[in-house]
Amino acid sequence: MKIDRGLQLSILRELAEAFPNQMVIKEQRGERAANLLYLAEHKLVDCGAHTPTAGGIRVVSARITAKGLDFLADDGGLTAILGVVEVRLHADTIRALMVSRINESDLPESEKSVMLEHIKQIPGTALGHLTIKLLDLALRSGPQVLAAIRTALGLAA
Repeated sequence: MKIDRGLQLSILRELAEAFPNQMVIKEQRGERAANLLYLAEHKLVDCGAHTPTAGGIRVVSARITAKGLDFLADDGGLTAILGVVEVRLHADTIRALMVSRINESDLPESEKSVMLEHIKQIPGTALGHLTIKLLDLALRSGPQVLAAIRTALGLAA
């Protein structure tokens, strides 16, 4: 089977025109049916009726899902509006970043060892609070932060 993005877009647009109704499809086989089922596996389409046959899969009805409609929308639809992205950093990752910065610093070795020992022993909740304070401080550091954000976003300075 060939994954055909053009065919998939055509299928999604056809089903969007029929929305909210399910579209009865004359017996689909081969590439079109395979791409339709591929879209269904990604939850962009519900295939109401499909059966395996000697020649592959036979699809006889389909309906676009809300996720499929949002995929077609220029702005990403309600999925983009309601979607929350959660970023999680494991405590060990945060500790490793702090340890790395302390080790790279110009602090005297005695001061480094005291700080490193405290970082190893800090409880998770306190580490979370410290991380928020450090992030806030980093974001307030002005031009360097803005330059880093521009670079990350691929924008010219």
